[in-house]
Amino acid sequence: MAVRSTLESTRKMTSLNKISAIESLPRELQFELLSFLPDSTSLKAAALSCPSLYISFAANEARLSKQAVLNHIDDELLNDALAILELSNLQEWTERNASEIVSRYIRHGNSFALDITTLSQALAIGRLHDCVLYFTHDFVAKALETHQVLPIDGTYNPFPGSSEISQNESVRIQHSLYRWNIFCYLFGHVKKAPVDLEDHDKVFEMFWSRFAPWENEQLACLFDYFHKVLAPVFSKIVDRSNSWLGFMGICGQARHLVIHYQALKGLERVRDILAASPQRLEDTHFFGYKAGDHKTEYWLKHTFRHAHERNPYDIYLKDCDEDDEKAKIKPPAFSDPDPGPEAVWRWAHQSNRAATWALGQTHKPLRERGYVMWDLARLNMWHRFQQAWVWEDQRETLMALRRQKVEATEILERRAKGVVSWL
Repeated sequence: MAVRSTLESTRKMTSLNKISAIESLPRELQFELLSFLPDSTSLKAAALSCPSLYISFAANEARLSKQAVLNHIDDELLNDALAILELSNLQEWTERNASEIVSRYIRHGNSFALDITTLSQALAIGRLHDCVLYFTHDFVAKALETHQVLPIDGTYNPFPGSSEISQNESVRIQHSLYRWNIFCYLFGHVKKAPVDLEDHDKVFEMFWSRFAPWENEQLACLFDYFHKVLAPVFSKIVDRSNSWLGFMGICGQARHLVIHYQALKGLERVRDILAASPQRLEDTHFFGYKAGDHKTEYWLKHTFRHAHERNPYDIYLKDCDEDDEKAKIKPPAFSDPDPGPEAVWRWAHQSNRAATWALGQTHKPLRERGYVMWDLARLNMWHRFQQAWVWEDQRETLMALRRQKVEATEILERRAKGVVSWL
């Protein structure tokens, strides 16, 4: 264990200093102190701080590591974290056992045992949860900022409201981020996936069909969000690097493929990219992607929409009676104490056919606002339900195409002049 090698140098340094009050405490009290630390990173730091604490830690590693996870992660999210841990430890990576894990994941209550015996396991869970917290804060900031910028129903209206989110909203977004990571394990590039990404029927059967449409819209919000945060990174790479310019083109499809490929590697990978230095980003080996890797990435741009276009029901939501809803709308897999996500989904899809009840391209402007992530009180404060929703995406799509052409022209002009920058 790496901790043991570090301990030797720690012991030598400590022997030169006076013994601290903590070191002189009985082992039982040292254990109690270690069990109150807020996370596994703090536990590791404390264990390495002196030989006495390390001995107390080593004698109770399993109990302390388990307690560090409990201290770090809310009870409502523990099942999500443990599902990821089980997926990461899965030895026989087959469609059957992966499907069984998804089935256990969506059951009510904690379906996964807190089987943590080492600090390394606790650290792995802690790193992922830190990523979940980071992206929760960033998603909220960008979604609420978008509410101040994007018009709805054709008129500009700066929505009032606090940037502080409720506990329900925080847990809902974190829960969705964990579910995104589970999706990445099942169909993405965290490790070799058991299901071919292009097998849309299997993807729908194993995953999308098990969740309510507003729960699937929550993942679609995250997909749009990850594309939004990664796109500027790759724009800068293309602007600066000759090798990336030749590979990805000025603003062609290849850039989107690389973004999708990286997003499917999971939360920790996306965070690594955002934190990487410009020099590291220029190295194509850092991304583990080559020009022949388009097969499984191309479909991701439309994967959400394609999955639900396979919905066999050709009916409008507003025309559904009680029997239709029971037969055609999947109930939520997870209980939500607030009716906001379902209410706003119904508001936005009243005039839509079943094939676009979730993950449709026309609702992308709403997903940029994270519309299915918020509590009913916030939605009411934004006056969401006072008028029917109208699709304004066509105008925004045309504006985006114009911006893309301007970007391409500017890049060509800078490179023709020999100017390379990260502006």
